[in-house]
Amino acid sequence: MQMVNKEKIGILIAVRMKSERLASKAFGDIVGKPVIVHLIDRMKQVQNAGKIVLCTSTHPDDQVLLDVAEQEGILKFAGSELDVMERFIEAAVANNLEYVVRVTGDNPLTDPANIDQLIEEHIEGDFDFSKSEYLPLGVNAEVISLTTLEKAHSMALDTNLTEYMTSYLKRPDIFKVHSLENTESFYQGRGLIRLTVDFDEDLQVMKHIYGALYENNPNFTIGEVLEFIDDNPDIMKINDNMLEIPLPKIRFSNEKEYTKKIVILGRDLSGANAERINQLRELDEYEITGFVYYQSNLQYSLVDGIPTIGDCEHIERLKIDADYFFLTFEEDELRKRFQRQLINKGLTEVVIEA
Repeated sequence: MQMVNKEKIGILIAVRMKSERLASKAFGDIVGKPVIVHLIDRMKQVQNAGKIVLCTSTHPDDQVLLDVAEQEGILKFAGSELDVMERFIEAAVANNLEYVVRVTGDNPLTDPANIDQLIEEHIEGDFDFSKSEYLPLGVNAEVISLTTLEKAHSMALDTNLTEYMTSYLKRPDIFKVHSLENTESFYQGRGLIRLTVDFDEDLQVMKHIYGALYENNPNFTIGEVLEFIDDNPDIMKINDNMLEIPLPKIRFSNEKEYTKKIVILGRDLSGANAERINQLRELDEYEITGFVYYQSNLQYSLVDGIPTIGDCEHIERLKIDADYFFLTFEEDELRKRFQRQLINKGLTEVVIEA
C-alpha cells in the first residue's frame, strides 16, 4: 500500500437503536454477545485502518450505543439523526481522517480481509469510492475519500436520504469508482445469500452460523461461513423470503427532474445493451429509476448510477416506482414473458427502433 498514515484511515460504524423491521437489532443476542459487539470484534481485526469510530445520533435512545463504544475501547461520535452523510463527515473531521471505511451495525459478518484489500486498492488507485461486489449481502464494505463525501453532500438534493450513501457515491459519471471483484469459482453466485440482520429470521441464521463456528475460532473467515452454508443449505431457507429494500434512485441538485419514470430489464448494462440504454437516455424524456437484472450478483447495487431493484425471476413481488419499462433482451421468449408480467402491473413498454 502507498505510504499513508493508518491513523488517517478510519472504520466508521453507522448504527442506531431505531429500526422499523427488527427492534433494537444492534443488541440482538448471538452466542451471548450483542450483534454490535460481534461487529466491533471483527473490525478490530482490520490491519490497514488505524481507528474505529461508532457513529450514532444525538437521540437519547442511542446513548446506550455510545456506552458500548466506551466498553469496547473504540472511538464514538454522535451527530445528525437523519443526515447520515453529515454525521460521517463530522466524525471523520473530528478524528482527523482522510479515508472512511463505511460499515453498518446490522452486518456482524463484515469481512476484515475484504476491507484490508479494499483499502489498499482504493489508495493505490486514487479512487473516490470503492466497493466490493462479489460477497453475500451483509459482508461487503465501502471505502470513501473524505473529499468525496464532502462533494456528494454539497450536491445532495435531499440530505435526509443520505443513509443510502451508496446511491450518492457509486456514480461513475461524477466520481472515480472502483469495484473489487473476485473471479474465483468458489465466490460465484453468492450475491443472493443474506448475511445481514434486518429481520428476526436473519438473526436466527446468524445464531446458527456463530453457534457452529465461533467457539472453535472467534475470528472465523467468510470462506468458512460459506463452506458451512454449503454443508448446511437448509439454514439459508430460514431467511430466503426476506426482501431487502433496494437502493433508491438519488438525484443531485443540479440534475434534471423528469415527470416520466422508467425501469430497465436485462442481463446487464454493457455492450449492445449499454448502447440501447444510451439511446433511451438521449430521448431525454424519462428518469431511469431502476434496473431489474438477470444476474444475481448485481443485487442491491448500482450499475452506471442506476439502482438494481430486484431480479427478473421475482418481478411479481417487486415494488416498481415507474410507469414505463424498457427491455434489453434479444430472446423473444423472455421479452414476451416479461412484457406480460409488467403490463399486468400497469406499466407501459417503451420501444426504440434500431
